[in-house]
Amino acid sequence: MTESLFYTDPYITEFEASIVRTEELENETAIVLDRTFFYPEGGGQPADLGSIADVAVLDVRKRGGEILHIVPALSGSTRAGTRVKARVDGARRHDYMQQHTGQHIVSAALLAAGNFNTVSVHQGDAYTTIEVDRDGITPEDITLVETLANRIIREHRAVTDKWVPAEEVHRYPLRRPPKVSGTIRLVMIDDFDCVACGGVHARNTGEVGLVKCIGVEKIRSHARTIWKIGDRAYEDYRRKHETVSMLVQELSAQPEEIVERVRQQIVQQIDVRREITELRARLARQLAGSLYDAGSNPDAANRMSGMRIVTHRMEAEDKELFRGVVDRLTELESCHFCIVNVTGDQLQWAIGGSKGNEPGALEFSQVREKLLPLIDGKGGGRPPVFQGAGKSPDRVEEFFAAFREIAVGRNQSIGHPDR
Repeated sequence: MTESLFYTDPYITEFEASIVRTEELENETAIVLDRTFFYPEGGGQPADLGSIADVAVLDVRKRGGEILHIVPALSGSTRAGTRVKARVDGARRHDYMQQHTGQHIVSAALLAAGNFNTVSVHQGDAYTTIEVDRDGITPEDITLVETLANRIIREHRAVTDKWVPAEEVHRYPLRRPPKVSGTIRLVMIDDFDCVACGGVHARNTGEVGLVKCIGVEKIRSHARTIWKIGDRAYEDYRRKHETVSMLVQELSAQPEEIVERVRQQIVQQIDVRREITELRARLARQLAGSLYDAGSNPDAANRMSGMRIVTHRMEAEDKELFRGVVDRLTELESCHFCIVNVTGDQLQWAIGGSKGNEPGALEFSQVREKLLPLIDGKGGGRPPVFQGAGKSPDRVEEFFAAFREIAVGRNQSIGHPDR
């Protein structure tokens, strides 16, 4: 049986104890002490961390009447009866005392301000969540809850506990029925709240400092409220104040003007993006037309009247512009094209032809076997366009030459007569 001292004085974080025994677990060792201030996970509160004999305590668990302090696997066994010094992580303990006490205050305020019953609680590393028995909660309700909870905090109300036989629990104004039987520990906040709980709490509400709801989400047809409590709430305020201060400087606006100023900039950005899209489309049409007009025409040698073979190298151009040029070239008549966009030692490529030009279209097998190895390329697609990426910008001209050879040969095989 381990003597549990964390309820007696939760503010003690350094103590001495004797090892009762050790137990080897999978890749871990459990140390059982005769007495401990380490709180084992329970009551919605995470376990304490710290050290025993300078060995890190990774977890604390309760099993029957014993409390297991989980440490890394030890070399050799520590003898029973050895006296050791132990230290609880005081900052973590203080944080979760604030979280747990603050959660009691908020749950009581939810009930008092709006008849919202708490159905589940989770105390995480970043925030505490409280799920209530309604599918929604309004901003106005949250304001009422925050106001009441913070008033209770400012009043420095006493937080006490009491062990009560189960048959006497009905005499107390419990916020919710207990989930355990036998002798039950009740935690009371003056005349404001009373609930069965096995957690570790502050001595008075003032130690919580502040509570602030930072969000509400719907889960399992319930509303889950998200809270910053204690030092976390002050840190959240500090960071948000820094953000607002930076926006004040960047936007040359007062804090109350920031939202409207940001909305105006969003509208302006939408307009700018629309203009950029239109200009990009216009530029793509013009560039594709220029490339088409300048493309080689093998008519005299290959009897292909009007055919254009287009090759073009872009340098670090916008990918949407590249895509627009390719799309536009597919809309022009009697055209085979090979376009490359080089950025550093990488390149984007597209090979294709006019839509409806399938009789003279390139087959991807030719592209894959004869062209892609030249640029260490990969990709795929289907007529009229194949596209992908490559890694050999220095071989682009060789790539173009091979493409032109295939395109000319492909057109010769079709055997169109003069028009």
